[in-house]
Amino acid sequence: MTYVLLTRPEEDCQELKTKLIVPTISSPLLKVTQKVKRITLPEGVTDLIATSARVFEMITNIKSMVATPVWCVGEATAAAAKAAGFNTIFQVNRSAQEILERIVNECPKESSHFAHIGGSVVHVDLAEALVKLGFKADRIIIYETEAAQSLSPEAETIMQAGLVQQIPFFSLRTAEVFIDIAKKSEWADKLGRVTALAHSEAIARSLRQISWKEVIVVPDLSAQRIVDYYKRPGDPSMKQIPFIGQLLATAAVAAIISMLTVSLWPVPSPQDLLPSVTSNDLQALTEEVASVKEKIKSTSEIEEKIQYLTETMAQLQKEIADQKTEKSEAPPIIEAPKPAEPSAPPIVKDSMDSFRNLQQELTTGSVRASTVIEVNKHLPADQQLPRSVISIRDLLDQLQVLPELKREINLEVENSLWQKAINSMGLKVRKTEPTPLKDQAINGLKRLDFSFLEALDAVPLPGDWALWVKECHQTKNVLNVVSTHLNQNSSTTAGDYK
Repeated sequence: MTYVLLTRPEEDCQELKTKLIVPTISSPLLKVTQKVKRITLPEGVTDLIATSARVFEMITNIKSMVATPVWCVGEATAAAAKAAGFNTIFQVNRSAQEILERIVNECPKESSHFAHIGGSVVHVDLAEALVKLGFKADRIIIYETEAAQSLSPEAETIMQAGLVQQIPFFSLRTAEVFIDIAKKSEWADKLGRVTALAHSEAIARSLRQISWKEVIVVPDLSAQRIVDYYKRPGDPSMKQIPFIGQLLATAAVAAIISMLTVSLWPVPSPQDLLPSVTSNDLQALTEEVASVKEKIKSTSEIEEKIQYLTETMAQLQKEIADQKTEKSEAPPIIEAPKPAEPSAPPIVKDSMDSFRNLQQELTTGSVRASTVIEVNKHLPADQQLPRSVISIRDLLDQLQVLPELKREINLEVENSLWQKAINSMGLKVRKTEPTPLKDQAINGLKRLDFSFLEALDAVPLPGDWALWVKECHQTKNVLNVVSTHLNQNSSTTAGDYK
């Protein structure tokens, strides 16, 4: 049997164990001590920041703050805020740095005032970072955390024996404490058999400082996900018996049962085999025999009628054959030959019609697969056009629903403040603004001008945009092929689609 090692604070470990159906062992790596139960927000606070779900359980007067918007890191923190009654919740999934980026992009400095409620140890001091970037912000500490220096004795023994299969990590702080303990432990080499589940990519990066069997990022890390990733060694194979094998096995069992039945069943006496027959039964049987005889008689009459009809049909067939013989012996009637009608000239289909139809569908309507197939009949094998090509109109329809493309720009702050924030916090804060690329694409397609593709090819694109650009290139290439073939058979030369 292998175990899941739980390293969360004691209360969280106990709660998690009640939801797990796999073997677990607890070794809390952080001891949480609450310092404040009630808090008073600084005057003018417009937004709260919470990086742990614990704050909503610890603050006794949290209900008085539910009208204030709250920024949360992680799904669990946001769920705790919702359970506490908060109306406006902004959730990010990566890290506290993502909150910082969103605040910079979305919140005005002049009218925003943030309060970060949390513990004594943080990886990103959001309040300090916001102040350095020109915002008003305060930090409110309601609990302290103390890191363990080793695993519990029981956990040490299990780890040393190599019986731990999985360790979930819900926080970066816990991961860092575990790594420090592992580096000076005697069981570090056993981690090559252990799978680490990381709640975020940041936690996973920290865990990869040491060797594991596997580090898996599970954003929705929960009791159910822990069970999903747990593997029970020694589970019996679930291979199914082939159908023929099942059939043979069933037949063998049936044969054995039949043999046992024949050999063990008592042989009845002759008296037991004679049924008791009453006079009523005999009368009914007599009537049934008479009915059968009547049906047999009727059948004989039907057979006689069939015989008569067969003979009559044979006679008629003979008379018809005689009439045909007499007719064939009469002198033939010779008819004057009719003048042959002039045959219609063969219809020669102009292959250019197919190309013109496809060009029209590409530029003004929707492309039909049958049109592409017809054009491909006039093209060599190495120049076959894709049937999936779409028209300009369809490209425009797809483009309308694509999101605006944005680019990063520098923040409009003094270099000294910006540099100070970068150096002191180790953060990279981004701000974005829309680009004109979408409008350029719309205008270009309306003019049948694909030159906008050059700008799109030069920038990284999200998946839906990349797929759309690929469709554009395909349509452009098909239009060029069609244009080339039409120009070869026309006195008017049209330019390629750029």
